[in-house]
Amino acid sequence: MNRAADPKARPENATRICIAVCFLLVLLIGFAREVMAQQPGPGDFGYHHHLHHDWYSNKFNRIGRACCNGTTADQPGDCRPTRAKYIDGKWFALVDGEYREVPDYAIMPPAANHEPFQFHVCANKYTKEIDCFFEQKDGT
Repeated sequence: MNRAADPKARPENATRICIAVCFLLVLLIGFAREVMAQQPGPGDFGYHHHLHHDWYSNKFNRIGRACCNGTTADQPGDCRPTRAKYIDGKWFALVDGEYREVPDYAIMPPAANHEPFQFHVCANKYTKEIDCFFEQKDGT
């Protein structure tokens, strides 16, 4: 008997096709998540630095260290928008996926922030040491 003509074989083929489609969807979703995970976000090195390079480049912290050591507006730099938390009288800024305590000398006056509704941090790519931190003007 010809198996292709067998009506009992059709549900089996549909099941195989469904399993194959589901498998491909899982692979596609996994690939998309991997690609998205590689995109820098708030606090990550290089995130939006090019949009603010000129502004960051002429700022210095309380001990005279330059906030921005990035070389050009086209290169990923060390300053970027970020997220922050205020815990027990200390600021903690998100730097490359980890909240790090902001040293007092790195805290810039709130009026220095040209984007009042966003935190900014300038941190070394390798040591993660925070050079400058700009609070939101509303302090939260």
